[in-house]
Amino acid sequence: VRVMGYKSAILNGLQAAYLVFIVYQFVLMAQVANHRQKLQKSTGYPQFADFIPAGGIAVFLTCFHYFVKAFCRPIALSVIARKSKWSEEIYQAKISRFGSAVFKLIFFTVFTIQLYVVLRNAEWMPPELGGAGSTGRCWLDGFPYQHVDAHLKWCYIVASGYYVSEVVFQLLFEWDRPDFREMMIHHTTAAFLLLFSYMMNYTRVGSLVFFVFCCSDISSYLVKLTVDTKYKYLTFVVYLSVLASWGYLRLYVLPAHIIYCTWFESMALIPDEENLMGWGFFQHIVARASCSESLLVRLAAAYGVPFFKQR
Repeated sequence: VRVMGYKSAILNGLQAAYLVFIVYQFVLMAQVANHRQKLQKSTGYPQFADFIPAGGIAVFLTCFHYFVKAFCRPIALSVIARKSKWSEEIYQAKISRFGSAVFKLIFFTVFTIQLYVVLRNAEWMPPELGGAGSTGRCWLDGFPYQHVDAHLKWCYIVASGYYVSEVVFQLLFEWDRPDFREMMIHHTTAAFLLLFSYMMNYTRVGSLVFFVFCCSDISSYLVKLTVDTKYKYLTFVVYLSVLASWGYLRLYVLPAHIIYCTWFESMALIPDEENLMGWGFFQHIVARASCSESLLVRLAAAYGVPFFKQR
């Protein structure tokens, strides 16, 4: 019990320190963005006010999430057979998770398609992601004062609205979940990273990172949708798609092309260090995400097959 108490105290301390770090980065970001806005009034440098529509989008997505969960509940009850080892609380949690997985699958599928349409002809979209450009273009054309295309701007706004809606939905309907605090930190951090990427005008490389994550999240939510159902072979096929998509996108494209772009191409193409404000924080987040994905894919590969054998 004492060991568990120490672990909990350490975890709480780390989470608090991380939140303080995020707040500190927000203050620095605001100062740098304000300075750049004053220097480049005529070029349309990103503004905080650009995210005002995200509030309305968050309200719509919160309501849509609630509707999808209610609509999918009868379906979940018919495809998820209750096991004897499940308590009523666990069974209801799995029914609820089914509806949320459907909502997130719909969102990430539609959003990923739209994001690809926006990026497919972009100069910085590499062939590895279905484009014909080069990641080096992320740092050219006057960075950090590059023009942000209106369609890409709206992708950022919609994505921010989604993560805000997730925060609101958890506060309203999922405040009693065991992982409530962890998911709140995840959603608020994701929303902040979108804001940071936009306001520091890391939109080109940021859009590539976001596309990689959104594209691979489709298979992730397919697994969450099918894992508790009676369709064992369908779940196994979806599981293989997770390994394939995460292996290619998050273990190959992300480190070999995008992280390489942020670490090496940026330094080679931008000699003025002042224009790389926030560079270290951006590297920290992307590199940490890459390490986390590597661990998750290895765990999925190691424990996935035994899991299906036991079913």
